[in-house]
Amino acid sequence: MKEYLAKIKILCDTLTAAGNVGSEQEQISIILAGLLVEFESIQIVASAMKVPLDLLAEMLADCETRQQELLSNVSFQ
Repeated sequence: MKEYLAKIKILCDTLTAAGNVGSEQEQISIILAGLLVEFESIQIVASAMKVPLDLLAEMLADCETRQQELLSNVSFQ
């Protein structure tokens, strides 16, 4: 997730440097549009509540951590 968010930030910074200044909400929309289905609940909440970018990044990182923990606890018998 950190890599994905970093790529979006680089893209937005590049657009800003080229004179296309986008809002934080536009950056959030780009992030949400590219998420996998595993993050659908966060997409819904963030879209409905207009979550700030820093909180969205935290929510996504937390969700990814929980998913990884769940997967590591699953035993394949």
